[in-house]
Amino acid sequence: MKVSMSWRVAVVVFIGLFFVSAFGSIPYAAAQMNGPTPAEAQKLIAQAKANLDAAIARYQAMRDHTMGMDKMSMTVNEKQMLQMMEDMNATIKLLINSNQQLLQVLQQMEAGAHNK
Repeated sequence: MKVSMSWRVAVVVFIGLFFVSAFGSIPYAAAQMNGPTPAEAQKLIAQAKANLDAAIARYQAMRDHTMGMDKMSMTVNEKQMLQMMEDMNATIKLLINSNQQLLQVLQQMEAGAHNK
């Protein structure tokens, strides 16, 4: 099965939208100058957690899809593109792990603020 150029463009667009939608909440929370109220902090953390959960689901679906593609007959260029997609998957996984760690730190900081 030959991978069309429009499909390749769609993958690149999807990855761009993935980053815009999945990682938008945490920078917004950090950008507030006065800091959020405890209720706002809880809401922002919940939004970030929901975004992270959605990003994980999208990542797993994309990874599963690309893992099945290596069984298809492909040209050298298509194999190189598949390798690029696998490299992007690895990068996305690192970003997801980083976001999980940041979210845990925010949750601990927010919990610590309640204990004071």
